[in-house]
Amino acid sequence: MAHTQTAHELANEFTPRLSKLVRLLARETAGTGMSRTSLSVLATLRDAGTARITELAETEHVAQPSMTTLVWKSRDSCNARRTRTTDAPSPSC
Repeated sequence: MAHTQTAHELANEFTPRLSKLVRLLARETAGTGMSRTSLSVLATLRDAGTARITELAETEHVAQPSMTTLVWKSRDSCNARRTRTTDAPSPSC
């Protein structure tokens, strides 16, 4: 008979693996000079395409003015551009 794991048992196995993955990703992105939020926003834009600043702020759980600043900095560093038709950032220069 197959062993059925409880949610608690799965969490106990999953948590250390997830922690290791987070540490590995932090090391991989450490030399980029970008914050985790900036990298997350660029990944969101890469995966979903364009998005409005308010949508990005909600997704990243940051205030809209903070997201506006982040998008302008990304645009200035050529990591993202704002499109005029939708006023939404997209992931290219």
